Amino acid sequence: MKNEEIVFWILFILIIAIAIWVLFGSSEVSEAALAIGLLCQGELLAIWRIVSKLEVEMRYIREDLRKSKRKK
Repeated sequence: MKNEEIVFWILFILIIAIAIWVLFGSSEVSEAALAIGLLCQGELLAIWRIVSKLEVEMRYIREDLRKSKRKK
């Protein structure tokens, strides 16, 4: 697994853990909502980085396919 994927899963687990913690009344709702919001933003950033890397890789694959078709 790549670093971005590890960060994504850590953030995902933390979001679930805080949500469960709030259900059992161990934290104030406003603090938990702020923490969950910040973790969601971090998770979205991790997803965005993964998707942007995939787009770059797909661009290289398309170029290689076009080159191979031209050679035939």
